[in-house]
Amino acid sequence: MPPSSWKWTQWAIHAQRDIIHILVESGDAKAAIDQVDKLLVEFKDHNDISGTIYNLGKYYIRSGHVQEGLKLHRYNVDRYPHKDRYGLWSQIELIKQALADGNDVEADTQFSRLLDIYKDQPSLSKEVYQIGYQYGRAGRPDRAKRFYQYVIDHWPESEYAIASQIGLIDTQLAPDPRRDAGQIGQVDKAFEALLEAISKVRPSAKDIY
Repeated sequence: MPPSSWKWTQWAIHAQRDIIHILVESGDAKAAIDQVDKLLVEFKDHNDISGTIYNLGKYYIRSGHVQEGLKLHRYNVDRYPHKDRYGLWSQIELIKQALADGNDVEADTQFSRLLDIYKDQPSLSKEVYQIGYQYGRAGRPDRAKRFYQYVIDHWPESEYAIASQIGLIDTQLAPDPRRDAGQIGQVDKAFEALLEAISKVRPSAKDIY
């Protein structure tokens, strides 16, 4: 294979990504951004461009360069919204960062964008469920309920409707010294809804267990 065609191999785009990693780790942020710009221009039509941008965005955020990482995820959604699954995952990362920042307004804005751009994605019920799960882990049952309920209302026969019903029960069972009889009644209702969902979806014995 002549060198002129190497640019379109996975190794070429991986090499460009690695140059960026090295520059970030050496503290040369400006040179790293210059190489990011080169990646976005010279590899814009590469088969692995969307996945590379997604992974690079996550790398920047893990490295503490949050704004640079978010810019990459936004670019991925704007430029490659439906290429493979990475545009969807970049949009999820935007929501997760808003969640981590405690910015509910931004999280809602990005969630609306998720539903608008990716409404036909078959994995959307899973993604929305996982947002609820992340809110639950962050100690925000009020927010978790919203996303769980969205899955239940929009994908009632999916496996994630069952998972969301369980998530609703978990939010009701979270330790709360102020719990009263009315809240216990909500747990009972949530459990009844879970049993109804199970009867519709008919999950496997493993899932029930």
